[in-house]
Amino acid sequence: MSVDNDRVATGIAGLDAILGGGVFEGGIYIIQGAPGAGKTILGNQICFAQAAQGRNALYITLLAESHARMIGHMRRLKFFDENVIPDRMSYVGAFKTLEDDGLRGLLDVVRREVRTRKANILVLDGLITVHEKARTELELKKFIHELQTQAGFSNCTMFLLTSAFDADAHPPEHTMVDGLIELQASLHGRRSERSIQIHKLRGGWFMGGKHAYRITDTGHAIFPRTEALLETPSIWDSADGPMVPTGIPGLDKMFGGGIDTHSVTVVLGPSGSGKTTTSLQFLTGGPAGEPALFFGFHENPMALRVKAKSLKLPLTDNIDLMWRPQTEAVLDEVATDLLGTIRRNGVRRLVIDGIEYDTGNSRDRSCGYDTGAAAQRYQPNWSFRRRRKYHRAAACSTSFGKSSIDDDPQISRPPNGHEDASF
Repeated sequence: MSVDNDRVATGIAGLDAILGGGVFEGGIYIIQGAPGAGKTILGNQICFAQAAQGRNALYITLLAESHARMIGHMRRLKFFDENVIPDRMSYVGAFKTLEDDGLRGLLDVVRREVRTRKANILVLDGLITVHEKARTELELKKFIHELQTQAGFSNCTMFLLTSAFDADAHPPEHTMVDGLIELQASLHGRRSERSIQIHKLRGGWFMGGKHAYRITDTGHAIFPRTEALLETPSIWDSADGPMVPTGIPGLDKMFGGGIDTHSVTVVLGPSGSGKTTTSLQFLTGGPAGEPALFFGFHENPMALRVKAKSLKLPLTDNIDLMWRPQTEAVLDEVATDLLGTIRRNGVRRLVIDGIEYDTGNSRDRSCGYDTGAAAQRYQPNWSFRRRRKYHRAAACSTSFGKSSIDDDPQISRPPNGHEDASF
């Protein structure tokens, strides 16, 4: 292992954010999960991400699907790059060696292949097979110890893939490795939710708890919990500055000239009371060219444009419309998309239409907290639309103050002691 314990990014942005920047070079990490959780995809995605950076990756299989079949599946995913095989990405089958020569023979294969291919990253797919082949617990511990020695000697970071385990059993390999990553899937009603959790990261900070992920045509898309990712704001809240007009003269007069800079305003009312109209007036009521955003879960952009045209409210190029249907969306994915758009476009007026959306899509968290509080970290003035039973609300936000919104918050480490670390 490198002396300065440099972190090695896995190449998967969300995972690196949860890990505090990545894993440690020369460490050994277990990735576990039930069949179908995406372990093989994650292992391949890490390897191809490393190969894309000019590093050498080695994927060793034990009683898994054939390499031809695996490559056939991986070829459908966008991270797959056949051009790096076999120069920077190599597949090796070692089950026959394990069956004939046991754990000692497998170690010889690992040593030889790591040395010959100058591997920086190794994925061993099938640790459960090693576990079953070991005659005693002591033999398994010796195997893991020898892997650690090899990893440290060659500065090769290793990932061991295995099936789900009994949390109460505490397998011996869990106490010896440098990190433990678990992929989980659970049903909530008819909806299936995937989550990833870091149980252990020896010697470093990591973002605890469960975080949502999807498996898409790009591989694993991992979304750290928004409230944990943005626990510490890039700039502290401030309500100083001039009053911001709402675009409705009568309402501005009631507010004494407008609403406060960097403030949050809730617009509450039953269907048909004019919340959308108020929101559109707010977005179009700012200075010419001021970036604004309408983020909603109900009316799609085409319907909004028709409504704005009928009201003679010009939705110019500086006003973006984002829409997410109330179906299988992941809350933290929604918040990630919203905040990404705010950063890219420098949004200064924000409307969130339908913060009640989360009531049917999360068990213990509020969309108003996640997206609202997170957006406020970037110093917006904004307004909510909310629906509760027969009521609905909109949130309108006024101009952002100057803040470090260009900073990437994904790998920021909370400085206030709310950290997870293991040694």
